[in-house]
Amino acid sequence: MGESICRRSAENDVVLPEDYLIFMKEYNGGEELFVSDNGLHILGREKFTDDKLNLAHFSVYQADDLKRCAAFIAPFEVGGRRAAVSDSGKYAVTAAYTREGISLINCKNGSLLWNTKAVKKVQGVGFSKDEEYVIASNEDEPAHTYYIDIRTGEIVKRIVAAKVFANPYGEDIVFWHRNTVLIGGKKIKSPAFAYVTACGTPFGIVVSPVNHFPRMYDYDGNLIWKSVTNKDQILAFAYNEEKQIIFGRARDGIVAINPQNGEIIESYDGYIGDAVMCSIRG
Repeated sequence: MGESICRRSAENDVVLPEDYLIFMKEYNGGEELFVSDNGLHILGREKFTDDKLNLAHFSVYQADDLKRCAAFIAPFEVGGRRAAVSDSGKYAVTAAYTREGISLINCKNGSLLWNTKAVKKVQGVGFSKDEEYVIASNEDEPAHTYYIDIRTGEIVKRIVAAKVFANPYGEDIVFWHRNTVLIGGKKIKSPAFAYVTACGTPFGIVVSPVNHFPRMYDYDGNLIWKSVTNKDQILAFAYNEEKQIIFGRARDGIVAINPQNGEIIESYDGYIGDAVMCSIRG
């Protein structure tokens, strides 16, 4: 399919409910919210107990009714993507860049399941689709991504990759280096010095280069479209399968994109939170 440059469509308005907006405000616009890949659970970082110890209070919420279902304290440092909650809501993982390492938490009772300091300079953490592994990326040169056994805390695999994004519609999305994504066996370079984020959909993989408009590639690595938004670079994507909408969070708001052609369905001014939450609440 040939490339197309697409602009805003006036169809399919998306309305965000009031309870969601209040929730975002309580979390300073959602800056420290981490949502499960399926959008069903939310992990919120609330406050630090002692900055010197890098310990933070966290709460876990159900996304459908925003009800808090767990709370715990764990090591954490701001920056990167150093916290995550699993799709099942059973586990949370937090990380610190320096000496505290990676911690896996039982969300049912807030207890520590394990802590490992085997991965240094942690920049991002998450879970594999089957919840068999914690996936952690670091800031080595070149960057590496580690697969850690969720039961034991032992590293079982290490690959050269700056980031790995779980993709329910195909193979996981791998940023081989920060400026190169692997799709369909092709190494696709960013038009800038790095990619920011990526998301899988049934139609292809959407990526966000630094200071450039988002673009989608099919699963053979062919460019399908570029979307011209009124926002700066997209920091996070989420796909709503039922409504077939890609939500993207920028620093200055949220944008809803048609995944089939890149047209802008709706745009929300102002910083109002996490793209995944918008994808399930919108």
